[in-house]
Amino acid sequence: MLAASTALALVATRPLLPPTPPPPLPHGRTPPAARPELRSLHVVGTSAGGFAANACVSAYVRAAGDSRGAARLSLCDPFCARADEVAPPWDDGRRTSGARLFGRDADFAEHYLNTDDIVPSTNFPLPLCYCYDVTHAKERAAFPPPDSGNWLNDLGLRLLGYHNWPIGYLARHYETQLDEDGNPLLPDHATLPRGTVVRVP
Repeated sequence: MLAASTALALVATRPLLPPTPPPPLPHGRTPPAARPELRSLHVVGTSAGGFAANACVSAYVRAAGDSRGAARLSLCDPFCARADEVAPPWDDGRRTSGARLFGRDADFAEHYLNTDDIVPSTNFPLPLCYCYDVTHAKERAAFPPPDSGNWLNDLGLRLLGYHNWPIGYLARHYETQLDEDGNPLLPDHATLPRGTVVRVP
């Protein structure tokens, strides 16, 4: 009971404390929310990095408020299950945190999907994103297998199959487009609706 009371007291008194400035970022950078001149924020996450990428966009949207730049999220074969969600069926995406949260706070969220690798909780389209299924894209045949010179590392990466292919596809095709004033053009979900799946030939 003492621990609960202490925790409650800390929570209750926290707003009375002076605000603590965030720790300095390396190389004199400031967090995106503290930069009102920011026109847009584009965050890319692959595999388990999908959680960090989604959290970054959500934190920016929440902290920057109405004066923020547009937020875009690109996810490449993101791992969608938290540790407490790892149970059969792994790839029933409707029950994972990723399916419920990934892309929710972004102005535009896109998902690059590969469906035939062995990595669990990555093989279904995310409902809050516009999805490009690149599993059967012709270009995949030319995607090189890992060849770092470290046979053990390469073996581990090869066992993942084409889990890394979606980030390779995005890297080959992403291009920043600007309007006449130099502002980044952002796709929108009115044109590319959330939950839509496009199979890339």
